[in-house]
Amino acid sequence: MHTRPRTGKHVQSETVSCASKCIFFFHYLHLQSRRTKGYPCQIVSDTSMCRRHIAFRHSNNYRQWCKTNNFELMLPQDIKERKTVVAIANVQQTSLDGHLQEKPSTDIVVPYTNTIFREAAIGWLISTSQPIQAIDHLAFQKMIAVAAHAMSGVVLPNRNATRGEIMNLFKKQMTKLKECLNVSFRSYYFKLMFCTDVANRASSCLALST
Repeated sequence: MHTRPRTGKHVQSETVSCASKCIFFFHYLHLQSRRTKGYPCQIVSDTSMCRRHIAFRHSNNYRQWCKTNNFELMLPQDIKERKTVVAIANVQQTSLDGHLQEKPSTDIVVPYTNTIFREAAIGWLISTSQPIQAIDHLAFQKMIAVAAHAMSGVVLPNRNATRGEIMNLFKKQMTKLKECLNVSFRSYYFKLMFCTDVANRASSCLALST
């Protein structure tokens, strides 16, 4: 009877199978010993050098032993965590997020041209139902002249700010009007008193002459 020579692949597979059987037999003996002692047990079908068994049953003791003996943790979870840390470090090294700075937002200023200003003025007339004569008004021309001297654009006030400015302007005008009326009333009163005094003196003089 002739037999085929064993190659390296066959020898390696037989070695792995033998090691697997030995490890499984070790699990079996260990579980049997725990059953006889009355400990709860759980069958773990794994042949990876008992690492999962150690991680499942003796993780605290194993980590304490590794810390005492300055040994690197080799449990599957520890290996996975180290790979994750390395992957995150590689991603951070290849990323430019830490070197980039956000550019501050700036308002876009449209360059002035006569065509753009004419279109804006006509659009303002149409949208606000203003008469065409509003462009010729001195207040409108003053507003445009003030805005033309702005170096970095014009900031338009919102509705609340505009309402507040109108109320303040109205109060100032009323105060000025009150002061003007008070002055006018006082001057009229003094003039009236002067005229009355002159008339009384004239009448007294006429009475003495007669």
